[in-house]
Amino acid sequence: MLVTMNKTASKKKNIQQVVIIHGGNTHDSVAEFRHELKHEKVEPSDFKRDYVKEWKDKMPEALGKGYEVFYSKMPNNDSAHYPEWKVWFERLLTYVKPGTVFIGHSLGGIFLAKYFSEPNKVKDPKAVILVAPPFGVTDFRLPANTKRLAALGDKLSIFFSEDDEIVSFQNHYKYRTIAPDAQHYVFTDKGHFIQNSFPEMVKLVKKITAA
Repeated sequence: MLVTMNKTASKKKNIQQVVIIHGGNTHDSVAEFRHELKHEKVEPSDFKRDYVKEWKDKMPEALGKGYEVFYSKMPNNDSAHYPEWKVWFERLLTYVKPGTVFIGHSLGGIFLAKYFSEPNKVKDPKAVILVAPPFGVTDFRLPANTKRLAALGDKLSIFFSEDDEIVSFQNHYKYRTIAPDAQHYVFTDKGHFIQNSFPEMVKLVKKITAA
């Protein structure tokens, strides 16, 4: 389905859990990573702890009462590797109950896509939402067989924006091919979804969890 758009765990039954996996960078080699560290353009803000909160940081407040949001920093996100992220993610899963909503942005999106393409430890997810996920980078590359991911059907939602300068919009067509029954949301003006608020995401999560 294509939708085009513009511009410590709680045990309480009424608590809806949401897990958010952020983005990151990955490299083909240590030499490539070191070269980037030495030559990539930097600003004074790169050396300060101050940062502007994005929509992912604000999800607990945006969703409000009744939600428990996990937003753990993934290992070595400046030079990420799938096996390490998988180990840490599965430690997080020990605090997650069936019926959880999983959201992944950018590299976090392809991490979830790969994880849900494999035999995994998640029991009955309520939804898996991928935001601007690349299709294949280093060891985050999707396996040849993605039937498990496609089997999520309309539990899987995928967001892309036509003006994304970081993850090409061409990835949208690849995901539509492997997951035709997913909910595909296309924007024209969200870039790489690096924004202060994401009301469409909040609305979607509340709609999903109200069902």
